[in-house]
Amino acid sequence: MSSSTRILLTDDANAPYVDQTKDYMRLYDWEANPAYMAALENAANEPRPLLVFALGPESHVLGGLLGETQLAWFKVHVLAVEQDSRKNGIGSRLLRTGEGEAMNRGCRHVYLDAMEYHTPEFYEGHGYERVATLPDWDSRGRAKHIYIKDLGT
Repeated sequence: MSSSTRILLTDDANAPYVDQTKDYMRLYDWEANPAYMAALENAANEPRPLLVFALGPESHVLGGLLGETQLAWFKVHVLAVEQDSRKNGIGSRLLRTGEGEAMNRGCRHVYLDAMEYHTPEFYEGHGYERVATLPDWDSRGRAKHIYIKDLGT
């Protein structure tokens, strides 16, 4: 780095340098992995929402799974069941339904992250493998776990 180089620190997400920095990364990715980048730029491979809900009487939401599919991956963003409906198999049904639809869309893998108190035994009992742990994720001593699962397609 030359002595004339300045380093700018900002919290402005709209700073004029953001797009140029992203362009540098895209250029690097195109050089390193052109097949992947071409697939990402194909409109047919845009991330597609995958939403599953468990509804009770009068369409009361008992729980839901919020995720998206893209290329070979299904990303689960949220899986939650209302407190009074837990331990009744609703979470399992939501997860299996989401996985089934992901396979119909051509996905071969699933990934999700969950705080250590989000019942890791639930995910592990459904065949998810913990591949990483981020310690002190909440800055209060609680860890976040990263899980993946091969859908076997």
